[in-house]
Amino acid sequence: MSDHESSKQENISQNRKLGEEWNDWDGKLHQANTQAPAGIFLGLAGVVIAGYILAGGTAAWLILPRLASLGLERVLFWVVGICFGYLVIWYLALVMAALGIKILRPVVCRLGGIRWIINPSIILARTWGISRDQVAHAFVLLHNRLEVMPPRVKDPARLLILAPRCLSRENMQGLRALKEKYGFSQITAFGGTEARKAVDEYKPQGIVAAACERDLLVGIKDLKGRIPVLAFSNQRPEGPCKNTVVDLHAIENAVKMFLGV
Repeated sequence: MSDHESSKQENISQNRKLGEEWNDWDGKLHQANTQAPAGIFLGLAGVVIAGYILAGGTAAWLILPRLASLGLERVLFWVVGICFGYLVIWYLALVMAALGIKILRPVVCRLGGIRWIINPSIILARTWGISRDQVAHAFVLLHNRLEVMPPRVKDPARLLILAPRCLSRENMQGLRALKEKYGFSQITAFGGTEARKAVDEYKPQGIVAAACERDLLVGIKDLKGRIPVLAFSNQRPEGPCKNTVVDLHAIENAVKMFLGV
């Protein structure tokens, strides 16, 4: 590493405190570009589903002779049929819900939501040169489409806005103005632990979260569908954990959606 690169790394460590999700950041600002359409996640999920079906079918074919000798082949057919049907119906419902067919959104939730397929999708994406941040960005977009009509929060104080500590001064001022206008609760979280404590303390009926894709991904997985949440990825023109920016117009629209105003 050159003296210039070493000096840059030292400046990074002095100028900001990285969240634990960003310990692998090398200081290159180009990594802040994580934009990816929701279709990326749909495609990855489809390939993962196809892989599961292929693996399951192969396993069933290998053990069929042994089960046939025991007279249990019909049990195998039923198990394979149920698993195959579940995966196919889940994926078709997910695609249709993403395309705007509202009636199928509850079907996706009743069949396990989309959190369970995140990790295999990230692993698959790596083999195609797609970063986990791009996968997470696409996941968040798809997640929001499934939450597009969250239950109304009648008491504004029961709507919790989770903001990261790294937001720019202008964005923080903008959020304070929105809080004064709508009366929601707000917490600036310094990490996942504080965010979880805030959820336990405020017991919100709805959450609007702004953070990097990595934190949003962890948070959505932790909630396990218990509380409706709309999530928004921040932009990082100076890299992670310093002067990040979030779309305040999108945040306000999410607040209006939850409050029904």
